[in-house]
Amino acid sequence: MPHATNPAPSPSRRSVAKGVAWMAPGVTIAAAAPRLAASDVGCSSESQQEINNAITLASTKHAQLQLNFYQLAAALDGAAQRVYMNLKNLGTAPVSASPENPIIIELTLHAADPAQTRSVTTYGTRGWGTVDKGEWINGTLTFTWTITKNLPITTGAGTECDMYVALGPGGVTTPGKQVHAEAVMTSFGVNDDLTGDDFPALHDIVDTTQVLECQEHYHAKVQANPTASYTLYASGSKTSGMGIDWPVGEAVSSKTIGNGASGGSATSENGIW
Repeated sequence: MPHATNPAPSPSRRSVAKGVAWMAPGVTIAAAAPRLAASDVGCSSESQQEINNAITLASTKHAQLQLNFYQLAAALDGAAQRVYMNLKNLGTAPVSASPENPIIIELTLHAADPAQTRSVTTYGTRGWGTVDKGEWINGTLTFTWTITKNLPITTGAGTECDMYVALGPGGVTTPGKQVHAEAVMTSFGVNDDLTGDDFPALHDIVDTTQVLECQEHYHAKVQANPTASYTLYASGSKTSGMGIDWPVGEAVSSKTIGNGASGGSATSENGIW
């Protein structure tokens, strides 16, 4: 039989959000050719241990992506000039995104009274993709936030993702008569509707001379281990712990989770901006 001239591609295992296992395509050990079936004999004990360690480590990774809304310190209810939608990765694995497979979040502002819509002076994000603005229609205004690079594990303010909207004056400052926000994640990058994380490639684990010899052992370990998972939360002044579940495709409102304020000042009532 012809022999492979390039390292075998890394198989991927992901789990659907409810925990249903998914088998990596093209990994059918029972139907392997005789050379591959016997290849594990030439996989050294050291290489086998390196594979075991790498797969075990990958399977313990867990990304926890948390969304929250907040506004400037000491902002009056409904009177904040700049408000934010914030994402933190509080887990142990990065969240994958790219220009080809972006994370897309739609942020919709709702005016309690369409006649009191607020003007938008500026909007954008600090280095995390792009933000596109729609138009006020029947008291609602939608922004589309497209994130095109991986979200790292949060270690400080520089590793958190922010989208901001600066609202101009308009209407009255009576609570409930300004604006509240809803966020929907419409695309979760390559993680869309799935939870999971690719295992490291075999050629990144063992010496190149062991790649062909260790394929069977590697594939067996991949199929025997669950992969990393992603959990989406929405958190605010009205939630506790990590917050409430925020499934892909479902809206979460600042009225539901609350609207935080930076600097330790009081949060606004009912999540109203």
